[in-house]
Amino acid sequence: MVANGAATGAHQLRVLAGLCNAAEFDVASMHLPLHERNIHGDATDQAILRLSEHLGSLAALRQVWKRVYELAFNSKNKFMIRVFSLAAPEGVMVALSDAEQRQFKQEDT
Repeated sequence: MVANGAATGAHQLRVLAGLCNAAEFDVASMHLPLHERNIHGDATDQAILRLSEHLGSLAALRQVWKRVYELAFNSKNKFMIRVFSLAAPEGVMVALSDAEQRQFKQEDT
């Protein structure tokens, strides 16, 4: 996933795009090429989800990071919050720079 053990900006973009996204792939179309898969969600989230999947497996991301809390985007807040916890050690390498990895603890969210 990450050659030198530290996430680059592109890897971090992939992680954010994949995990902080309200769209979901339609399970029935997962066998199709990426550009043909059906996605449930608004157009912006669909495009961002496709980008993330193009850069690497979304399923792999969701195996190493588990969502523990969510405040969905709404017109009043104008923001969303998702909190994740580490489910597998390799999640740190795909999401964080070397400096961030040194400070991150297994129990951090």
